[in-house]
Amino acid sequence: MSAITPILTFIQSHPEAVDDTEARAMYAGVDRRWYRIRIPALRAFLEDWAKQHQALALDAWLAVVDGLYQGKSREEKISGGMLLALFPQWRRQVSLDSLYAWLGELHGWKEVDYTCQSVFTAQDMLADWAAWVAFLRRLAVDERISRRRAALVLLVKPVRDNPDASLLKMALENIAVLQTERDIMITKAISWLLRESLKHHADAVQAFINTHAATLPKTTLREVQNKLKTGKKNG
Repeated sequence: MSAITPILTFIQSHPEAVDDTEARAMYAGVDRRWYRIRIPALRAFLEDWAKQHQALALDAWLAVVDGLYQGKSREEKISGGMLLALFPQWRRQVSLDSLYAWLGELHGWKEVDYTCQSVFTAQDMLADWAAWVAFLRRLAVDERISRRRAALVLLVKPVRDNPDASLLKMALENIAVLQTERDIMITKAISWLLRESLKHHADAVQAFINTHAATLPKTTLREVQNKLKTGKKNG
């Protein structure tokens, strides 16, 4: 039995159900098969699967992750990101070309964020920083909005957890590239990344939004200023 089989069996054992209204919300990424599995239940299953498969070889693990990203349901895509988080020893050996391909399989903020939000660490990036800089720049100008959002969200955890100025510099560079976009997939990510950057770089973020006030989304300016003043994005 293939290592991916128990995961697919678990997912597909749930009755598929797609809400028509939500299915039209492209931002949420639900315009595909959706089994409505609660995220805590999916995470608990994958954590148990990971415990049983810690001895899995890299090639076999990559085949599982790749199969999930190429799956037809939202749960499969999300599971791919969760397995990246659960196997840090293998995640650090994933090629950026593979990550680029996987990001192209995602749609909507939920799918993108389960791969990008809290998976790759500052240590992951700084260990091969030149390659990551080139990769993040590539994502920021990609034709697919999933990859452009990833160019921002991949940096949320690193800038929050690590004060290294090179991480902030990369974050602000990609924000500057994407600041004129008005799709909510991008505007929300810009605001989020700036707000998380305040933890270690409040003065630099303030200077950046002062310089770019005419081009940044108005909601972003408001949320970042509120965060600076009150600690909350909505004041």
